[in-house]
Amino acid sequence: MRALTHYRNPVASLMDEVFGNRNFLDENLLNPQVDISEDKDNYYIHMDLPGVDKKDVRVTSESGTLRVSGERKNTVREERDGYHYSERAFGRFSRDFRLPEDVNPGNISANMKDGVLTIALKKEESKKPREIDVKIS
Repeated sequence: MRALTHYRNPVASLMDEVFGNRNFLDENLLNPQVDISEDKDNYYIHMDLPGVDKKDVRVTSESGTLRVSGERKNTVREERDGYHYSERAFGRFSRDFRLPEDVNPGNISANMKDGVLTIALKKEESKKPREIDVKIS
């Protein structure tokens, strides 16, 4: 399970420790929040992407890394007529996750519903722990 945690370069990690997780060294200002869980058959990544169209989300797997990237497009008109305050963030995002050894990269699915991207990473049968009966002789 530890392999699924987000990894970053050492300098960015140090900056996060000093200033909090604000991605000062990332060109991508958005950092969607995730929950990671598992059951006996799958690992799951749930990523909050409110206001992001599914056609603007890309999920790729390469060299043991799962990457989720995309863009939340600005819906506020350039003139900002009538706006007193705008706090919502817009722009590109990218998150990387190291795949666990028991996941087949060809058996990953993604679904977007109600602003939440859910990625299911199926565990390989051959690598699942199995219980061995001990016979008494």
